[in-house]
Amino acid sequence: ADAELRILGERLRELQADVLERQRATQSIVRDDAPAPAEAIAAVEQTREQNDAIREADREDHLLAEIDRALAKLDNGRYGTSELSGAPIGFDRLRAVPWARLTAEEEEAAARR
Repeated sequence: ADAELRILGERLRELQADVLERQRATQSIVRDDAPAPAEAIAAVEQTREQNDAIREADREDHLLAEIDRALAKLDNGRYGTSELSGAPIGFDRLRAVPWARLTAEEEEAAARR
C-alpha cells in the first residue's frame, strides 16, 4: 500500500507540474497586449485564440484544484477513500484518475442521476 501511495503521489506531482506549465503558456496568450492587427480577420482570430486560452485556463485551474486537493488528502492520510462513503478507491482507478473523489461505482451512479 505504501508503494502504491508513493507511485500515486509522484503521478499527482507530475500532473501538477504539467498543469502549471500549461497555465504559464496559456497566460501568455491571454495577456497578449500587442496592438490589434490592422486587418479585421486577424483581430477576430486573435480574439478567438484569447477566448480559447481563457476557457483552457479555466479547465486547467479546475484540474489543478483537484490535484492540490488529492495531494492534501495524501498528506493527511485520507487519500484513496471515497468522499461519499469512505470506501476504498481501487489502485487502478486512482492510477487512471489520481484525483478521484469517489469509487468508480459511485461516480457511475452520480452520472446516471
